[in-house]
Parts: sequence; C-alpha cells; structure tokens
Amino acid sequence: MLYKIFFGILVILIVIVGIYYFSPALIISKPNTLTNTTELYSFFTPYMKDYVDTRLDYIDCQPTEYYYENNDTVCFICENMDACFGFVRVIREEGVKFNPLGEPYLKANKFDVRVADFYKDGLASYFNCKKISDNVLDCEHEISIILNGPLENITQNPLALEIRLKDKSRWNEVKDLICKKLRNSKCVETEEIVKLKELSKISYLCACQDMKIILFNNTIFYSGG
Repeated sequence: MLYKIFFGILVILIVIVGIYYFSPALIISKPNTLTNTTELYSFFTPYMKDYVDTRLDYIDCQPTEYYYENNDTVCFICENMDACFGFVRVIREEGVKFNPLGEPYLKANKFDVRVADFYKDGLASYFNCKKISDNVLDCEHEISIILNGPLENITQNPLALEIRLKDKSRWNEVKDLICKKLRNSKCVETEEIVKLKELSKISYLCACQDMKIILFNNTIFYSGG
C-alpha cells in the first residue's frame, strides 16, 4: 500500500517537472537570448517593422540579440537598455504575422535623452535637450522634459513623462516645430478646433493633420505621435 502511494507521488512529481521544463508557455517566459533577428523580422507585418524600427532609431539601437519577455512581447537588447514591444498574431496570405499591441516600453536603469526620445517620438533630440538632473532634461525653446516617478510608470501614466513649456509666449513657435517634426506640417485652427476650444475653455489647442497638440497647465500633450 505504501509502495503504491509512494509510486503515485513520484508520478505526480515527474509530471510537474515535465510541465515546468517542457511547456512552451513557461519556456518563453524565461528569457532566452536569440540572435537571428532576420528570422524574427520575417514574422513582422510592414506596419510592425516600421513601428519597431522607428522606436529603435530613436535610441540608436541596431540590435543583434533579442528575447521573448512572454508569449506576446519581444525585447531587443540595446546599449544599457532593452526595448520591448507587444504584439498580436494575425493571419495573412503568407502565414502568421506579428502586429503591434499595446505601448512599447524600455527596461532602463536611468533617465536620459534616449529614454525621452523613445517615449516622446524623438522630440528630446529634436529640441537639443541636455540632462541637468536625474529626472530633468533642459531643452531649447524654453522646454523641459521631466520624469515624475520611476521609469516603469511611463507606460501607465501619461503625466509620468511631461513636456513642459516654461514660457507660454513660445507656444506658437513650439507647436509648429512639433507639428513639423511629427507630421511635416503646421499646426492650425480648424473649425473643429475652434469648437473644441469653446467647449473645453482651453486656449492653447491646434490641429496637425490627424494629431492634436494641447498646452494645459504648461504641459504639452499631443495625440497620435
């Protein structure tokens, strides 16, 4: 009887160990560095490729190694940081492909211009920002980029990384510079914007093609970077 009980426990343990070591879900959750980025990119849709390449360019990263953070997130190993991108599998004529899902994020130990560029579409370099403290970048055109709290909060809280305009008299200049950088256009007041300004009581608001730029309490917000 005791022999049967012991044998049953042994079988259960073997099954548990087997699941732990051979389950794909668990294997992928344990970072395993891979080097064939060409193979990885072959799974990207054109949109995913452009999306990833743009973000990696912001941090001067040309990765040769990557790993899967989990079943739907891939992370590229860059200098002093990892850049991670969520994806969803979609069916195309050529087979299963990856499309972007959620917000990309960095694993970095410190805040700097590259981190700000990654999250703010290259604007830190565009405005020639310089780091002046652990959480503040001072930039041209009376702009500061400020990190509020830990780096990992950026993707959850839009105010965790702020673009601050120190002098509101620079608004017209700055809004057009942002619009030129992100849409190669000028930021204008359309009929929709005029109505929004009346409803919201926000004076500093303009449209840049499909994007809106707002200045509220000296913080610059924009949609669709």
